[in-house]
Amino acid sequence: MKLLCPRIVHVATVAFVCVLSVTHACAQGEPTGGRPDLLTNAGFENGMDGWTFGCHQKKGEAALDTEVKRNGNASLRITNAGGDDSFLKQAVKIKPKTRYRLSGYIKTKDVVVKGGQAATLALEGGFESSDSVKGTNSWKKFDFEFDSAALETAKVGPRLGGHSSMAVGTAWYDDLKLIELGPSRNR
Repeated sequence: MKLLCPRIVHVATVAFVCVLSVTHACAQGEPTGGRPDLLTNAGFENGMDGWTFGCHQKKGEAALDTEVKRNGNASLRITNAGGDDSFLKQAVKIKPKTRYRLSGYIKTKDVVVKGGQAATLALEGGFESSDSVKGTNSWKKFDFEFDSAALETAKVGPRLGGHSSMAVGTAWYDDLKLIELGPSRNR
C-alpha cells in the first residue's frame, strides 16, 4: 500500500501538469489573448445586425454569403460592380487614450483599384486600416492597431475602396475582432 500511494500521487501530478499545459496552449492560440471582442455579430451569423452599410457612388452592395465563408454559417460579401468606396461599419463604444486592434479575414476575387485602397479593414474618419489586398486571393488574416486619442466611439469594419480610391470586384470578410490592447503610448 505504501508503494501505491506515491504512485497515485505521481500519476495525479502528471495528469494535472498535462491539463495545465493543454489549457495554456489553447489560451496562447486564442487570437484575443483572453480579451473580450468588442464587436457584436463579428462573424455575421445574425445577418448584418449591428452593422451599417454605405457607398459613395451607389455601385456597391453588401450581402451575406452562406456559400463562401471561413467559419460558421456565413460571411459578409461586398461587391462593387463599378468603381466605388463601400464600407460596412459598426459603431463601438471605446475608451479615450487607449490602443485597439481590429483583425479579421479577407478573401478577394477580381479586385482592381487604381492607386489607394482595395479591400481592407478600416477605421472611419482617419487613414488607419489594414494592409490593402487586390486581385484574387484565398482567406488571409489582416489586422491593424489604432490609438483612440479622444474618441469615445469608433466606427470600424470591412471596406472595399477608400481614401478617394474607387475599387471594383468582390471581397468577403469573416471572423472580425476588435480588442483593447492597453493605454495609449501618447498619454
